[in-house]
Amino acid sequence: MDHQGLLWVFTLVAAADYQTHWRNVKPLPPGTGEVEAEPFPEIHQLYETMIEVIDLQRATVITRLRHPEAIRAVSSTGQAASYSLNRDGVPQVDIWDVGLVR
Repeated sequence: MDHQGLLWVFTLVAAADYQTHWRNVKPLPPGTGEVEAEPFPEIHQLYETMIEVIDLQRATVITRLRHPEAIRAVSSTGQAASYSLNRDGVPQVDIWDVGLVR
């Protein structure tokens, strides 16, 4: 809950192109129910984040936004963090300020 009494919900949802990242993952022999560990897609390739702000007093969703990054952490002070690999394969963490403008 934020200082206005609104509930912020961050939900990972499948990215529109998530299936393309599974193309190079080969199943092991039939009947094993397993896949090779490499090359396994990174979470930032598979997911985006649905952000919803809910007014519990009115029981309504005030706004909904689909964010193209997989947000992995949220602070009580209005920041969110996402993790990805840059073009060179170097890990990076992006910090986002989130807020509601009415």
